[in-house]
Amino acid sequence: MKQSLWIAKRELNAFFQSPIFYVVTTVFLALYSWMFYSLLALFGAQSFQAPQFQQMGQILNVNQFVIEPSLANMSVILLFIIPLITMRALAEEKRTRPFPFFCPRRYTCARSSRASFWDACASLQ
Repeated sequence: MKQSLWIAKRELNAFFQSPIFYVVTTVFLALYSWMFYSLLALFGAQSFQAPQFQQMGQILNVNQFVIEPSLANMSVILLFIIPLITMRALAEEKRTRPFPFFCPRRYTCARSSRASFWDACASLQ
């Protein structure tokens, strides 16, 4: 466990020092904000039309029309972004190979992959 935390701390520091992380995060935020704005604009248009229809005013709910689809879109975007960041970290680690010199024999590729994945998840939180 101590080795995994050490690897995760090292990877997290590497994420915040690389420009690729900031580019990917900017793309994610731009895409997500555009989707959220379009859902909010659609809800605003529907709320202005709601007084014309009596039934529509009763079912118009901001949580149902904006928040739920927005979170669903965010999870789909993150399905593509987290493996992208993790693959970059694993490729960089394979290229530099820093760990066999510092870690004992119990160090495995699975432990490194797990630490890199949780690092990518933590960096996007």
